[in-house]
Amino acid sequence: MKNGEEMDPEMCAVSQEIVEAQTRTLKELGAIWSDMGVHGEAKTARLSAVRTHVLRLFQDMVDEEESNKLIIIQRIEQHLKDLSKLRKELSGDTSCSPDEGLDSAPLYQVEKCLRERWENLQKVKEERIEQLVELQRRLDDVRYRLGKNDSSPYNGGITELELEALKCRVTLHEQERDRLQASFEETQSAIQQIFHDLEMTATFPFDKMVLSTPPNAFVFSPENMAALKKLHQNMEQKLSDAKHDATELRERLSNLWERLQISSHHREDFLHAHRGYSVPTITAFKEELKRCEAIKRENIENFVLQLRREISSWWDRCHFSKSQRSEFRAFYFTDFNEDVLELHELEVKKLKNFYENNRDIFQLADQRAELWEQMHELEKRANDPNRYNNRGGQLLREEKERKTLAKTLPKIEQELRERLVAYEQANYTPFLINGENLLELIDQQNEERHGLKELQKYQKKVNRNHMLEIESKLGTKATTPTSVKRGRLGPATPSMLGSSHKTLTLAPPHSAPQRTLTSKRKAEISPQSNGPTKSNEPSSSKTRRNIMTTLPSDNFSIASGIGPYSEFQNQLELMSAEKACRSSVAPKSYLRELNTPVSNPSSMSSTTKMTLTPGRITTATHLTVTPASLAVTPMKPPRRNNVSATPTPVRRTSTRLNLKSPGIKSPAPGNSARLTTPRSRLPIVF
Repeated sequence: MKNGEEMDPEMCAVSQEIVEAQTRTLKELGAIWSDMGVHGEAKTARLSAVRTHVLRLFQDMVDEEESNKLIIIQRIEQHLKDLSKLRKELSGDTSCSPDEGLDSAPLYQVEKCLRERWENLQKVKEERIEQLVELQRRLDDVRYRLGKNDSSPYNGGITELELEALKCRVTLHEQERDRLQASFEETQSAIQQIFHDLEMTATFPFDKMVLSTPPNAFVFSPENMAALKKLHQNMEQKLSDAKHDATELRERLSNLWERLQISSHHREDFLHAHRGYSVPTITAFKEELKRCEAIKRENIENFVLQLRREISSWWDRCHFSKSQRSEFRAFYFTDFNEDVLELHELEVKKLKNFYENNRDIFQLADQRAELWEQMHELEKRANDPNRYNNRGGQLLREEKERKTLAKTLPKIEQELRERLVAYEQANYTPFLINGENLLELIDQQNEERHGLKELQKYQKKVNRNHMLEIESKLGTKATTPTSVKRGRLGPATPSMLGSSHKTLTLAPPHSAPQRTLTSKRKAEISPQSNGPTKSNEPSSSKTRRNIMTTLPSDNFSIASGIGPYSEFQNQLELMSAEKACRSSVAPKSYLRELNTPVSNPSSMSSTTKMTLTPGRITTATHLTVTPASLAVTPMKPPRRNNVSATPTPVRRTSTRLNLKSPGIKSPAPGNSARLTTPRSRLPIVF
C-alpha cells in the first residue's frame, strides 16, 4: 500500500488490534517497571528499546515482502524472455508480446499465466524436436540408400514451415528410392532370367552382388545404377545374339541335314536334346554343324547342284532377267570345289537378303499386277456386246468390282511408287523387274492404257460420223426401239417423254429420198414382220415387240416406200366398208370405231415436216386434200426408247388431214404401214 492511501477495513481492523495490543503491552510494561522501581532514564531507555524493536520488526517485514515482490518480478521477466525465445523457435514470429493482456493483472497472476504459457510452448518444442530427430533419421537413411554420403547435420529450426519443408524433402528422397528400388527389382529379375535361360553363372563381383543382394539393401548410387544398366544391356545383347545364333545354326543345320539326307530320327533326337538358346545348346549345334560340314566337303558336287536349283528358285521369285542371272558366273562352272561351293552359298544368302529387304515391294508389285489384270478383264467384259445376255446380277457385281478397283489400284500404285523412289535413293539404282525399271513400267502401262482409251473414243467417233454420213445420203435407217410391255399403253407423262426429239422431212413421192435427222440420242427401231399378231396372247416381261416394219435395204427410206395414192384410197375405202382395221397392238374391240367420214383425196402438199419424240408425234404442217371427206387413218403409236423396269405408255395425238393434191398416189397395200383405230384422232405414221 502506498503512502497516503486509505487502508481497507481488514487492514484497519488489524491496525486497531495492533494499537490495542501495543497499548496493553505498554501498560503491562509500565506496571512491571513500576514494581521494579524503574523510573527516569532507565524507563526512557527501556521505552526507546521497545519502540526500536517494534519499528525494526515492521521494517523487516516490509523488507521481506519487498524482496518477495522483486523475486516475482524477476520470474516474470525470465518467463517473458523464455516465451519470446520459444515463440521465435516455434513460429519465427516476434511481433506479438508474450505478456499481452496482462498489464493490469497482479504480479502473482502474471507470473502464473506466463509460467503456464511457457510450459505449453516447451511441450510443443519437445514434440517438434522429436519429429525433427525422426525426419533427420529418415533423411540420413534414404540418402545413404541413394548413395549420397555427403549429408551434413540439420541446421534448420523447428518452426512448422521448416519441419514441413524437411518432411517434403524426405518424402521426395523416399519416392526416388522407391522408384529406383522398383527399377532394380525389375532389372534384377530380368538379369536373373537371362542367366537362367543362357545357363550362365556370374563371375564378376558386381554381377554376383546384383544377383544376390535383396532390393531393400542395394545402394542405388549413380555408379551402381549405371553399372546395373550396362550389365542389363550386355545380358540383353548376349540373349539376342544367342537367339540369333541358335536360329541361324538351326537353319544351317537343317539345310545341311536336308542336303546330306540325314535320317529324321537323328534330327528329332538331336533337337529334342538341345532346345532353347543356352550356351551349351549353341555349343552342341556348333559341334554338329562342324561334323556335317566335314561330310558336306566329301559331297561337294551334289551340294553345288542343290544350291544351283535353290538359286534358280530365288531368281524366279525376285524376277531376275537373263542378264542379271548371267552376272553370277560361278553358276556355270563345271569344276566343283570348296570355293565354288562357298560362292554358291554366298549367292543364296545374298538373294535371300535381297528378297527379305524388299519383300514389301515384291508384294505390292504382285498385288498391283493382279489388280491390273482384273481391270483389263472388266474392261474386256464392258466391251463385250453379249454382256447383257443371261447376266443374272453379273453387271452389278462387275460395277462393284470396278468401283473397288478404282479406289484400290491408285492407292497401291502410290505406295509402290514411294517404296520404289526410296529404294532408288538408298541404292542409287532403279528397282528392276525382269530387267525393266518397275517405276517406268508402271508409267508406261498407264500411258498405254490412256492412249488405248483415247484411240477407242476416236474410233467410235469416226464410226458414228461415218454412219451419219451414210444415213444423210441413203435416207432413214431402221433402228430398234426399246420394248414396251403389252397392255401397258397409255398417256405419256412429261417424265416419260424425255428431252430428245427428232425432225423428219418427207419429200414428194416421186422425188429423190431426203431425210434430215437431228437428235441427242437416236431411237433404235428393230425390224418386224408385216404379219398380224394376236392381241389376246399373254404378254411377257421378257418379250420385246417391234413397232416399225422391216425396211427392205439400207437405201430404203420412208419417202421411197410410198406407193400410188389410188392404192392408199382403195385401202381406206376397204377399211371404211369393213369399219375396222387390223392392228397388232390394240384389241379387236377398239377396231370397230370410226371418228371421221371418208373423203377422196385429190392432192397433197409436196412436203410434210414431222417432229418425233419418244412416245409422242406432232406435225409441223398438215396434209391437205381436195375431196370432201376422208377417214382418219389409224396408226400404231411408236414406243418410247427408254430402258426401264416399268414400261412407258405411249401418248396418242391426232392430225386433221386436208387432201388437195390429186397427183399423190396412195401406197400399195403391200407397202402400207400397220394401222390401229384409237378413240382420238391420230396422225399418219410410216
